[in-house]
Amino acid sequence: MGCNREEKPLPSNHNVRRTNKADFQMHVKEKVAGRILKNWKDSPPGTCWMAHTWSLPHLLNNRLHEDLFHLSRIHGPLLSLKLDLKPRVLILSPKMARKTLKQQEYVFSSRTIMEAIQVITYDTASVIFSAKAFEAFGPVHKQQVHGLLKQLYLASMMKNSVHIADLGFVASGKISLKHTFWELMQILGSVNVTDLIPVFKPFDLQGLKRRILKIFWRLYAFYENIIKERLEERKIRIGNIGKERLDLLDVLLDYRSDRDDELKSLSRKNIKGMLAEMFTGTDTTSSTFEWGMAEIQRKPDAYKKIVMELDQVVGKDRFVEESDISNLPYLQAAVKEVFWLHPAVPLLVPRSTNEACEVSGYHIPKGCIVLVNVLGMARDPSVWEDPCESKPERFLGSSIDVKGHEFNLIPFGSGKRSCIGLPLVHRMDTFT
Repeated sequence: MGCNREEKPLPSNHNVRRTNKADFQMHVKEKVAGRILKNWKDSPPGTCWMAHTWSLPHLLNNRLHEDLFHLSRIHGPLLSLKLDLKPRVLILSPKMARKTLKQQEYVFSSRTIMEAIQVITYDTASVIFSAKAFEAFGPVHKQQVHGLLKQLYLASMMKNSVHIADLGFVASGKISLKHTFWELMQILGSVNVTDLIPVFKPFDLQGLKRRILKIFWRLYAFYENIIKERLEERKIRIGNIGKERLDLLDVLLDYRSDRDDELKSLSRKNIKGMLAEMFTGTDTTSSTFEWGMAEIQRKPDAYKKIVMELDQVVGKDRFVEESDISNLPYLQAAVKEVFWLHPAVPLLVPRSTNEACEVSGYHIPKGCIVLVNVLGMARDPSVWEDPCESKPERFLGSSIDVKGHEFNLIPFGSGKRSCIGLPLVHRMDTFT
């Protein structure tokens, strides 16, 4: 996507002549489909993807965010997409993201849930916690992060290679169904035609629904077993409840019984939904770790600066604490650079509009699906200098953070619909 990495380069001339039969056929398909699926009145400029869906393998074998990036370079930072009868728009600029996600936050606050996520998370039975409730996880979070750091330290002392994703499973609760989760990650990382074109939902063309249901029942039995086992353990150590919390599950079971906040009303289904969200988030966390380590290996100078800063602030006799982070500006810049270069979710979870509105003179109807291409925003040379190079220095002295306040960098989204794991994920990535 404009980078000399795995992304496809931008075409030097957007008005490429169609010189062969295949190109001519695609042109005809696009014209015919465009007649069938007309845009709504005063819609943003755009293209008809129905021509591409007539050849589904083409759509499924390409990285969707890259194709959308190329389209946006032709049509601008706000464009309409014709996939089926449901209206869709794509956002690909910080300015346009601010106009929609912040200035009209209420209108763009509904979320469209992918079919696989809806099944695995018990129809999104998880809950969103306040900052106060997150504090309940503090001691357990610190314990788990320190455990992860010890694993990394011991492996480095023994000169062993480390598979970060496997350590992520240890930090997430010593999961015994690793292969099941990897199969789940593979499905979640696939382009599901049903999510793009809902009219295909009854047919399950790729067989993903059948596979995800099998995984759901395996995980259902797993969650039931660990909850039952933990409840039995708690009966044995009843006198120590509240003093010895082993992990997130202990916190949830503990606090729902004696707190007068949102934790108090947690049901068994809510707890399973939270466990499912935590485990499905393991892949994005581990991939961020791995990209971070890869970028450090590619940039020896950046690695030396990080080590020097850690030696000066933390020393070599203890682990990094959360209180140290504010005194580690270069490390913070390096973490932001990883989120910027390699966002775990290149296309944010789709949103939909609660009501009709106007954006930059264009009409956006109620129920419109909204896609935000954060990776494309990071590759825009009009916003970033050297958008394909890893340069942590670009964030030194900058007020830009990853919390969704500055729209130049929103790997976790923005506003009420940002990633619920943001407080925990950001801390863990910085520690590691």
